[in-house]
Amino acid sequence: METKTLCLGALCLGDETGYDIKKRFEEGFGHFLDVAPSGIYRALSDLESSGSVVAERVVQDGRPNKKVYRITEQGRDELVAAMIASPARHRVRSEFLFVMIFAQMLPRAVIDGAIDRQLEEIDALIAHAESCLEEAGPDAPPGGLFVAHHGLAILRAQRESLVRNRQIYFPTQAEAGAPALAQ
Repeated sequence: METKTLCLGALCLGDETGYDIKKRFEEGFGHFLDVAPSGIYRALSDLESSGSVVAERVVQDGRPNKKVYRITEQGRDELVAAMIASPARHRVRSEFLFVMIFAQMLPRAVIDGAIDRQLEEIDALIAHAESCLEEAGPDAPPGGLFVAHHGLAILRAQRESLVRNRQIYFPTQAEAGAPALAQ
């Protein structure tokens, strides 16, 4: 999806500065999509020139002025059209999985560390998603609730898979009854 489309989506959630949108991508949308921060400001400039967003310059005492962007009706129409036209692919990109493809080449401590870190990250994401759902409450927009519950289901399945597959493919000596991979 184009950065312009992602910016329009962020602005549908409320008026924001370029910095706010960048933070939203890093902390929220970043779970789903990779966006280059440098492209955000260029996209916002293009969207403003085309009339898809309007910007209000806010003067701040002792700090640089900032631009707060608001999506227009034209921008909403463009966002809807872009989402309809999108194939809405689901891709998984994982450095962890790349490393695990070649696990047989690695010391056991590296494998264990990679799996342990992955489990810690997943546990933190599960806790964050549960807290967001709690804060949102049952009256949150259905799309947001769908994504949060879907994300939780995926995270819990990933966690279960890591634990199960670790026992199958990288058992401890006690679990395997035989020597484990090279230490």
